Amino acid sequence: MKISGIVTVIAILLALLLSPFSRTDVAELLPVQTLCLRQEEGQCLLLTDGGLMGQGADPEEALADLQRTAPGKVVFSTTRQLVVEESGSEYFKPLLDLEALRPGTEVYWAHQPVDPADASGWLNRHGVNTTVSRLQAAWLTGERVTIPRLTGGEGRYEVIA
Repeated sequence: MKISGIVTVIAILLALLLSPFSRTDVAELLPVQTLCLRQEEGQCLLLTDGGLMGQGADPEEALADLQRTAPGKVVFSTTRQLVVEESGSEYFKPLLDLEALRPGTEVYWAHQPVDPADASGWLNRHGVNTTVSRLQAAWLTGERVTIPRLTGGEGRYEVIA
């Protein structure tokens, strides 16, 4: 009886240690609501509404840099808006091809630099129906989709469809 109890305890401990489930401290999670894509000095830059930044030669490197330099675990499944600045347009499709953003993420163009923290609150109140999944479907079918343009700044924005 004593040996079977020890075997049971060892089996439970091994199951817990080898379990595919992991625990994450919620305090370490850094959800992203607004993500801005731009290019500066030949580098792809990703900026978040939480003040985080990642940079690299392409979106994949920029995402990896953002994750590596963040003080916790960056969560992109919460991203509601992607603002693609004119300077970062060459990185737009490669970013979507990575499938790092959720399909319902709204997409905007901007001709000027946008502060994601400043724009986030406004964008949360003024949604559009141009999403990552809609754009991906349009690319597959050859459909033309107009991406709304975000203009303004300092909390005073306008979306031009």
